[in-house]
Amino acid sequence: MPRYLGIDSSTQSCSAIVIDTDRSEVVLDLSVHYGEDLPHYDSPNGYLYPEDSVVQHSNPLMWVEGLELLFARGREAGFDWSSVAGVACSGQQHGSVYLNAGYTEATWDPAVPLVDQVRPLLSRATSPIWMDSSTTKQCEEIAEAAGGGRASGRRHRFPAHGAVHGAADP
Repeated sequence: MPRYLGIDSSTQSCSAIVIDTDRSEVVLDLSVHYGEDLPHYDSPNGYLYPEDSVVQHSNPLMWVEGLELLFARGREAGFDWSSVAGVACSGQQHGSVYLNAGYTEATWDPAVPLVDQVRPLLSRATSPIWMDSSTTKQCEEIAEAAGGGRASGRRHRFPAHGAVHGAADP
């Protein structure tokens, strides 16, 4: 009974679906809505609401805790995660997580919550997400230096855009 797990981490939620390919059926379908299931992150729609509307961030620990909660719910439902033969993941559109300079390799302990193991690895408490436009000025400067928006796009396959982290992150 080959079973395959698909995980999607979106702005608002983390979802999982498991299919049994022999029977061509879904055997597990779960979702964690960040705003409803993890209210202590104060992110009703999966992101923080700052006073400066161009800065759009999420707490990366919320993503980690959401994933961990998803797996816990599967266990509570009686699902045997060891029956999964393969995993496919899709993630946040242009979300970034910044690790500290001392990070080289983590040793994971299944007895310790994942959030507690990831927290010391982070260099920032929040992560910019696809809605962030705080680097618009820098993107415009990069595009101008490359000969303008269209020239920059041709040269680099896409124009400088704040949501594409690395294009103009501070």
